[in-house]
Amino acid sequence: MTTSSLLRHGVNHMGGLLDGLVRLLAAREFASVAEVRGRMSQKNLADLTALERANYIQVRFRSVADVAPRRFNVRSGHWSAALAINR
Repeated sequence: MTTSSLLRHGVNHMGGLLDGLVRLLAAREFASVAEVRGRMSQKNLADLTALERANYIQVRFRSVADVAPRRFNVRSGHWSAALAINR
C-alpha cells in the first residue's frame, strides 16, 4: 500500500505518511514502531481463538464484498454494493 501511495502521489507524499504514523503512535501511546512490532503475533496473544475468529470474520466479509453485485447510484454518481451486510 505504501508503494502504491508513493507511486500515485510522488515521493513528497512520504512526509505526510510519516506525520500520520507519528500521530497514530502518539495517540496510542507508543514510543516507537519497534514497540508496536510483533504485538499481534500469535505467541504474544493470550486467547488465540479470538484471533482466529477475527481473521475468519475479516476473510468472510471481504470475500462477500468482492463478489457482491454492485449497482450505480445515479444521484451520487457512485457504485455501491447491492448486498447490504449487517454488522
